[in-house]
Amino acid sequence: MTIGELYPDVTPGMLETGLDHLVAKRIVLCPGVLKNVLASKCEATARVVYYETTLWLIDKSQTLNASRFAFLEG
Repeated sequence: MTIGELYPDVTPGMLETGLDHLVAKRIVLCPGVLKNVLASKCEATARVVYYETTLWLIDKSQTLNASRFAFLEG
């Protein structure tokens, strides 16, 4: 499950009021700005990964060229 990247307009307030509880069996990818809210909503059995920059989801084999990373910081 990916929160934020697919729905970039999700705010901590929307998540707080719109979600009572989250049950995930495997992994949840979530922007760091939603960390505090999601931590209180998500079951401890799920692995939650928070990210601060752009999340790239690659569904198939793909070659990444060095030029794609030239503009990134960190």
